[in-house]
Amino acid sequence: MKNILLIPTLFSICISAYANNTYIVNQVGAGNTAIGDQSDPTISNNLISQTQIGDNNTAEAEQINSNANGVIIHSQQGNLNNTLSTQDNSTNGTVNATQVGDNNEVVTSQINDNFNGNIISQFGILNSTNIINNTSSFNTSIVFQQGTDNFSSVVQNSGGANNSITVTQNGIQNSASVASFNSAANTSIAIQQTGNFNSVGASQTDSSQFMSSTIIQTGDDNLGNIFSGGSTSGSVTMIQSGNANLSSPVHTDSTLSQGISNQIGNDNIVGALIQDATTNGFINITQMGNQNTGSFVQVNSVNDSAMLVQLGASNEATGFHFFSNDSDVNLHQIGDQNFISSFQTGSTNTVDAEQTGNQNTIDLDQDGDLLIADINQDGMLNTINSIQMGQDNDAFFSQNGNSNLLDSMQLNTSSIATVSQTGDNNSSTILQ
Repeated sequence: MKNILLIPTLFSICISAYANNTYIVNQVGAGNTAIGDQSDPTISNNLISQTQIGDNNTAEAEQINSNANGVIIHSQQGNLNNTLSTQDNSTNGTVNATQVGDNNEVVTSQINDNFNGNIISQFGILNSTNIINNTSSFNTSIVFQQGTDNFSSVVQNSGGANNSITVTQNGIQNSASVASFNSAANTSIAIQQTGNFNSVGASQTDSSQFMSSTIIQTGDDNLGNIFSGGSTSGSVTMIQSGNANLSSPVHTDSTLSQGISNQIGNDNIVGALIQDATTNGFINITQMGNQNTGSFVQVNSVNDSAMLVQLGASNEATGFHFFSNDSDVNLHQIGDQNFISSFQTGSTNTVDAEQTGNQNTIDLDQDGDLLIADINQDGMLNTINSIQMGQDNDAFFSQNGNSNLLDSMQLNTSSIATVSQTGDNNSSTILQ
């Protein structure tokens, strides 16, 4: 039989209209339900504490109607348990939920709140956390999950400011989905995963200023995806350590935006770090290892810059600037059999590419006026292919080593090509 424990708030008013209410519930067994409701707007400093040991238990707690300094504590041990917490129109409220077991669920809702916090801890497999913050400011959500196949979802939206989300997952095949949108200012997302086959999807949009998203993944075969846009001074950071990981951050419609992606290991991919319609944007990609692929795209941008550095062999770096002006690209590779491809359209753009090692290749295509290409290779059997279309363009080529090849085309007028080759059996062809 299911036991139901419901304690009304009104009993405390008989003692004192200003007294603090306290509910403490302890249940041992299966199929139990505990419900606590503290909704009197005249009473603050309320406490609901629900402890359940067993399977298929449910704990519900509600503190609404302008309550202040309310605390909800859930503690469950067992499987197939769930908690539901609601703190609406409150200030300085806290939800603290801990679950130990499998197939458990935590749901919290905080709407029209200020200075509230969620602290969720789950240990086991197939557990889930769902947090909703709506029209709230100065709120903090912290989620920790240990185990396998766990899921976290945190949403902050509609007009709040100075909110933060932190998710930590340890184990394999865990996933996190975090979103913050329509915020006034100063929102931050931080997600850390340790293990293999984990995935993250984070989104920050339409904040007036100062958005930041950071994802750190340690392990193999992990996936990280960030979408950020519509802000001033936004930043996206993706750090992955391990093999066969995929990073796919996007940063769009922002001013003073910053995108950073760092990977350590082999067979990793930065799948197009994208900045669209940005001003004074910056991209920094660093990969250490072999057979890695890194790429970035900056579109309809002004005064943007990008740097891609790869250390290892058989790596591939690709950079695109479409319809962008006053943009700078720096591409650097150290190792053998590496490949660089750079494409720019627009005016007053610059490419600086450098390779150290053997059997490396650089392909460069620039279309516009007042462009600059500065290409350097140090090693043997290296190749440069360069095309510049437009007026008043400059190209500087330097190759040190033997059996190197240079092919350059400059189509239009008032362009300059400068070539320096040091070594034996080198070849250069310039077409103007």
